[in-house]
Amino acid sequence: MGLFCLTMKYYHVAIHLLLLSLAPKALSAGVSNYIPVNVDPVIERDIERLMVYASLTDLTKPYSVSLIEHGLDKIAVTQPALHARLARYIDAYKQRSNVTHASIQARYRADNNTAEVARVNERGTTLEESVAITLRAHTGISDWLLLNVGGHLSDENLQPTGSLLSVGASWAQLDLGYKEYWLSPFIGSSQLLSTQAQTLPSVSLSNNLPLTFFGVGFNYEFFVAQLSNQLTAYNGAYSDTKAPLLASTHISFQPVSWWTLGATRMFQFGGGERELDGSTLARAFYDPRGADNDASVDEESGNQVAALSSKMIFDGTVPFAFSVELAGEDTSNNKEYQLGNPALTAGLFFPRFFSDNVSFAYEYADWDNGWYVNNVYQDGYSNEGFVLGHWAMQEQHNVGTAVPGSSHFVAAQLWMPWNHTLDFKLRGVNHDSDIYSQAWNIDIDYFMPVLKQSSLGLGAYFGEDSQKNSFVQLRVSVQWR
Repeated sequence: MGLFCLTMKYYHVAIHLLLLSLAPKALSAGVSNYIPVNVDPVIERDIERLMVYASLTDLTKPYSVSLIEHGLDKIAVTQPALHARLARYIDAYKQRSNVTHASIQARYRADNNTAEVARVNERGTTLEESVAITLRAHTGISDWLLLNVGGHLSDENLQPTGSLLSVGASWAQLDLGYKEYWLSPFIGSSQLLSTQAQTLPSVSLSNNLPLTFFGVGFNYEFFVAQLSNQLTAYNGAYSDTKAPLLASTHISFQPVSWWTLGATRMFQFGGGERELDGSTLARAFYDPRGADNDASVDEESGNQVAALSSKMIFDGTVPFAFSVELAGEDTSNNKEYQLGNPALTAGLFFPRFFSDNVSFAYEYADWDNGWYVNNVYQDGYSNEGFVLGHWAMQEQHNVGTAVPGSSHFVAAQLWMPWNHTLDFKLRGVNHDSDIYSQAWNIDIDYFMPVLKQSSLGLGAYFGEDSQKNSFVQLRVSVQWR
């Protein structure tokens, strides 16, 4: 109740402004469901292909079902096979009540190492997880009210991921519950917020379809989430009596149909014995340098990260998407408008790569020191011991360092006869320190249909971490969609 009241206090001004400016469009469309993030690699890659073919340049996930339906209308003639696959998938969301995803996966760690290895973008789980069940279901109470029930159950933890109560319209949807966030235009990583850690309980306000003013498209999202308890500095001591909160502001606009620019601010605040009030958020938002970098530990408002993002769609003989993001940890050179400790990420995605049956993605990230650590919060920018952002810095977080580094991500997906699919991911990490070696891992899955709307998956995950620990995990899964 405290989180809800706090969030509504900060959102009421934005809601009133939206009502004044957008009221004539209030009944244009209702509340929308969301596509799960990092749950179904086959469907999610098809959706990324749709985003390119339909020139949808949204910078964050989860994608709304309304957005996907909007994109499908654009490719019905030009991409009939892709349209047919996604239309069948979206049909499940059109039912007033339905189970949209269910899966069970058995995993076996086949190496002899005892080192704990975190799974990449797998919601705070490790290779020790042996059984996992994932579920998504919904019931539409009315056009403006939707209830989702979801979860991730395993022998490591239980998370109500995807359990949401949504109310509103296409221009202003309020979501309360365990909503997933991926605040990045990339497939393989997100510097500010990803699915590397467990899903956070949150309250968010966003549009589920692009808003248009004078021919320019806009998207926005505000949310406040609760992190896990961690030791927080105040008055010369550390306390974990209260959990910190995480506030986010994301705004993007589309100056032309093929290009979107966006900005995102994240603010970790409260926790321990620190007081919560509106002035803390206001000061951090309007004076990030004075509220963070220049203040003493007790006077600091909290911890901040931010990013500027761009995504372009090039429609030609070989269509592709090009994304770039510059992120920063605090401010630099004592200037509010300069991002400190910069992290640069760039990536390409080809919906077809020398063949209509192959998609390909490559992403590169490079970051300075100081990421995900903070002198106010002993465990830094994390939740339950897992970093909130880029997976490549998880090992640094485990060891307790924050050195510069870089990562590479390669992903390819091959569609074969009889609706069989091969999904391949290769990741590499270099940490700029002698205590680390080069790390790499490969994720490979083969999916085949077994019954109507069901598939069998066989997969392997193997590699070597930055401490030279080799690992191998085998898996088999059955999923229904």
